[in-house]
Order: sequence, then C-alpha cells, then structure tokens
Amino acid sequence: MKRLRRYGAACLLVVPLLCVAVIQPQAALADGDPASDYFPTVDIFVPLDPPPATNLQKDLDNLVFAAKRRGYVVKVAVIGSRTDLGAVPQLFGKPGTYAKFLGAEIRTFYTGRLLIVMPQGIGGRNVPASELRALRNVTIAAGSSDELVRTGMAAVRAGAAAAGVELPVLPPTPAGVTTSTPVPTVHSTASADPASSSSSSSSSSSSATVILVAAGAACLVLTAGGAVFARWKQSDEAPDAG
Repeated sequence: MKRLRRYGAACLLVVPLLCVAVIQPQAALADGDPASDYFPTVDIFVPLDPPPATNLQKDLDNLVFAAKRRGYVVKVAVIGSRTDLGAVPQLFGKPGTYAKFLGAEIRTFYTGRLLIVMPQGIGGRNVPASELRALRNVTIAAGSSDELVRTGMAAVRAGAAAAGVELPVLPPTPAGVTTSTPVPTVHSTASADPASSSSSSSSSSSSATVILVAAGAACLVLTAGGAVFARWKQSDEAPDAG
C-alpha cells in the first residue's frame, strides 16, 4: 500500500512536467530559422534587417532562376546577422555548420545544392568538392546587405562555372523597381503559388493546433487521474466510522 501511495504522489509531480514537455516542442517549431520558412516556395533568402535593395534581390533571383533553367539548381541563403538565424543565432559566423543545419531542416522537400553566404565566408550543403573549391576563391564583400547579396551572386556564378554550366550575363534590375509580391521576389513555380503557400501554412497551423489540443486533453486526463488517486488515498487513510 505504501508503494502505491508513493506512486500516486510521483504521478502528481510528473504530470505538470509532462505537460510542459509535450507542448514546448510545438512552440520551438514555431520559432525556427527564417530561411527554412522561405525555402518551401522560394530559392533565395536575403537579410531581414536591414534588407538589401529590392533590385538586388531581383537580380539574385533572376540569376538563380537562369541557373535552374540551365540545369544548375541551387538555393541561396544570404545571412547578414544573428537576426536572420531566428532560433539558432549561435550559428552566425559558421556558414558550413549552418549549411548542415538548414539542409537538415529542409530535407523533406529539398535535397539539392544549398549555399550559405555570411560575412565570415561561404558554406555549402550537397555541393560537390570541385564547386566548394571554387567557392573558396570568391571574395566576400560584407560591408552591407547589398554587398552580401552581390557576393551571393558571385558564389552562384563560381559554383555553376565549376560545374561546367555557363550562366548568361543578365541586365541589372533598375534601382527603385518595386513589385506587388513580398520580398524576396521569386519566379513563380507550381509550389510558389500564393494560394498553395497559404493553404500549406494553414494546414501546418491546423496540425499544430490539433497536436496542442490533444496534448492538453492528455494532460487534463492525467491531472484528473492524479486528483482521483489523491482523494482515494485520503479516504483510505481515514478511520472507519463507528
């Protein structure tokens, strides 16, 4: 009987901890790194604060799109500060490590080339050794977000050249050009349709809500069970009437 009572008391202590353990991962998922949120529907990510000029974002997007049409598929994340890394600011300054992290984050929908451009250097994931050697020769210009985006364009050209893909010389987008779509701009693909993106986001949000509700219900059941056990223990300890 004493062993049973000790078990009941332990349940009362564990229930709150279990609730936190179940719910906390969902909160963490909602606070991942920003690039992994962009990449399901776009091929570029650029610094958030301060953002680069819109025309330079368009230039990078045009170059990545041109590369894709020639068979050189790549996603590029230009990281200007810890802010751009969301929940993993400790990876700032470690482009190679962050490339591995981001590659793992997006592996369910993308396993191709991934380039990371930071002020400290360029990292890659799923990039052949010959292309990585070429990337080491790219000069890093990191005085501003604009310069980092230009470095990203240089990295794409260097990698494509090492892969034997010749990219065209594209006319620069005039400064001051604006678009009706949120930056970074991106060439439309089947997966980049705004309605599709919205539906995917809504589905993800709904799934998270269902999980949280189920977790909450489970916690309530365990808590109620603990309360019932506590009452039973009290009645068991009470002396019999008469």
